[in-house]
Amino acid sequence: MNPQSVLRRTAFAGVFLLGCAMTQRANAATFTVSNTNDSGAGSLRQAVLDANATPGADNILFAPTLFSVPQTIVLTTGELAVSGSGGALTIAGPNAAKLTLDANNNSRIFKLNPGSNVILSSLVFTNATGTGNGGAISSESSTLAVYDSTFTGNKTLNGGSGAAIFNLDGPLTIDKCLFSANTANALITSDGSGGGTAGAIANLAYGGRSSESALLTINSSTFVGNESRQGGAIHNNSGKVVVNNSTIVRNRVVESQGFGGAVSTVFGPVSLNSCTITANVADRGSAVAVFDATASLDLNNSIVVNNTTLSGGSDPFFGPIASGDYNLFEYTATGRPGTHNVVSTAPKLGELADNGGPTQTIALLPGSPAIDAGSTSLATDQRGIARPQRRAADIGAVEIVNTPPRFRFLRLEPLAPDTDGTMAAYPEAIDVDGDPLTFNYVWRKNGVVIEGESGSTLDLSKPGNGDDNDAITVTVTVSDGFATGEPISSGVVYVNNHMPSVYLYAPQNGTDKVGTKRTFTLEMHDHDGAGDIQEGWLLINDRLSWNAGATLIYVPDVGTPTNGLLYLRRGDAFLPAMRIGEGATAGAVLDNGAVRVIGSEVSVSIGSDINKLFVSLPLTIREGLVGQNRLFARVVDRKGVLDISAAEGDSGYRRFGNYTVLPQFAGETNSIPTLSKLNPTNTNTVLNSAGIAPAAQNFGFFVKDDDGWGDIDNVWFLAGQVRSFRGTANFVFYPRTRRLFLRSDDGSTLLGGGVIGTAGVLENSQVRLDLSKVKMTIIDGKSFGLTLPIQAKNRLFGSNKVWLRVQDKQNATAPNGDEQGYVQSGAWNVGRATTPGTLGVLSSARS
Repeated sequence: MNPQSVLRRTAFAGVFLLGCAMTQRANAATFTVSNTNDSGAGSLRQAVLDANATPGADNILFAPTLFSVPQTIVLTTGELAVSGSGGALTIAGPNAAKLTLDANNNSRIFKLNPGSNVILSSLVFTNATGTGNGGAISSESSTLAVYDSTFTGNKTLNGGSGAAIFNLDGPLTIDKCLFSANTANALITSDGSGGGTAGAIANLAYGGRSSESALLTINSSTFVGNESRQGGAIHNNSGKVVVNNSTIVRNRVVESQGFGGAVSTVFGPVSLNSCTITANVADRGSAVAVFDATASLDLNNSIVVNNTTLSGGSDPFFGPIASGDYNLFEYTATGRPGTHNVVSTAPKLGELADNGGPTQTIALLPGSPAIDAGSTSLATDQRGIARPQRRAADIGAVEIVNTPPRFRFLRLEPLAPDTDGTMAAYPEAIDVDGDPLTFNYVWRKNGVVIEGESGSTLDLSKPGNGDDNDAITVTVTVSDGFATGEPISSGVVYVNNHMPSVYLYAPQNGTDKVGTKRTFTLEMHDHDGAGDIQEGWLLINDRLSWNAGATLIYVPDVGTPTNGLLYLRRGDAFLPAMRIGEGATAGAVLDNGAVRVIGSEVSVSIGSDINKLFVSLPLTIREGLVGQNRLFARVVDRKGVLDISAAEGDSGYRRFGNYTVLPQFAGETNSIPTLSKLNPTNTNTVLNSAGIAPAAQNFGFFVKDDDGWGDIDNVWFLAGQVRSFRGTANFVFYPRTRRLFLRSDDGSTLLGGGVIGTAGVLENSQVRLDLSKVKMTIIDGKSFGLTLPIQAKNRLFGSNKVWLRVQDKQNATAPNGDEQGYVQSGAWNVGRATTPGTLGVLSSARS
């Protein structure tokens, strides 16, 4: 086959894509497409016909009411023809949701007759079939611009060229477009020669020799999976081609001994600038083929690797490279100009993927030889990222964006240094770009910078660097040469002070019932002696928090650590401390509703090596611990140093497994909780002139669970004209923690959360409640009573219903409740005083 003879007589087409955001033509007639019909009023076809018939420039737009979401127009009656005599035409597809033009494998989509001047944007061209040249678009002696569009699944038949676009003798510019899976590989058989060139774009000038009249410019576009018999993605017969910042990958020439897996040119010049050309296939010039002496290839700042022949060999170029430099090749070959090319068999390229920008690209992997090895006049890469990002531009279509390094951890050793010894900082940082890292160290003694010390090791023997009990810290910064990561600071290490540690002897991952007495033992170590221990903490809770469950602190006396104070937190504050050891009060007890501890039963002892302190806490388990808890322990020495083995973010607490507490009477099956009658069942309240009841209405009721009242998770009281979270009096009580909440006016949040019996007010626009007057009365191990003193306010005016709801920890609700567990329990009529002696109280009949 003679490729020159075939291509000289084959017409080609191209698409001109704008390199900036496409705008509508000013002072132009506008036609709006309002449906997806193939023809008729409001159709795209009719809009093109109307534009052809209208002198001057025209705009075709798409009605946003229909085209704000992806739509498809299927052409069933042939291509859309632009006359070339109606003036410039802009067809602007919807930006947010691209419009698909589907030719249904029956025709091409657009034919531009001579003299046309067309701009296309934000469109998808698919299933187009050209019986000759131009699968989706054929443009003859016209100007065409396509912006932000996709060509996929188009083809030519009968030896036609340009499966996506065929351009004959006109300027063609492509910007931010994708060409994928287009096919031009049909065979011309009339004279026995081959046809089907350009799997995506074919470009041709009249006269058969190089001509500026057919200038094809491609910017920031991707060609993938296109196929032809010559020029897998792009073929230039006798025009001029310039490709900038583009990715050409996995295109294929299926003809044995075919030319140009990515690009081929017969007579005209081709310039490839900052492109990534990889994994293309052709027997001759698996990447680029140049035929005639009048044709040329200018290759700059481009990656050309891993392109192969049909049989798997490597023959990336057919014909010479006329000029260029700063390219990445996989092996050295003669005839390649430039003194800054990089040769590597390990280019370290990623897969074609969404790396940002309008089209998929191939990113450079850390350590790629293309990084910082390029030089280009292009200001951005294919995605619009500024070049260079680092020391120099990267080779190829994609500029790597530097990621600052970040620390994983910082370790200081030793943890108890001597005054004549040294300390060393061991930071570990990662850099996803694989850049070499440098560290800088700032050492401090008692918060003051130690001058002259910037290395990883601190010599404590130097005068002024560190004496007994000095607090030493270090702050480390890390740089990859382009950016500095967030600094990391160490904890405090005291000279000649050993860090304490803690261990908890407890029923780790065990289970008890309410009423069980369980001993928890803290074992605390400090090589500076047990007397150096300032605090020992035990937390039993469903999370690392002081405000529920059990939080106990033992504070040893200075000099006599077996004597001290024991604290237990209840709600938002600690109970008065209980004396342990000498001076202890006989019969002293701490009880917060979760645990009960008797002072005389607590024992504190020192280990035989004087460096260990043991605190044994016999605790009676109460209802406030029902559920699955976690065990935490913490030790603090007299310099405020914590156990270094605690997990980051845990504030020195070490975790010691789970501890499950069951209700006191729990059996094999769950018992359903129940509610008593509300007292009062029906009541009236009169608001004063200020719009609030002068006195609170006490509502009382009882809650029971045969598994034990500790199994009750929450109790609800809701008053309103309708049952709703919005505009009602909706209280939620958690007996385990004794905390009470009131839902906000809009129902979206819970207000308050204070402990009942303590100072505080819960209030929304419907009601007000004094938290200190709320009472929870324990009847027995299975039931309790709750009293809510509620003042009605103006927004609760009218006939209200009252609902109660109870839920246990297995989500069971009262058996007499509705499908959501609510039990309608009473009525509360709220009225206003009108004149003295006359009450505007609503009749209960209206409730």
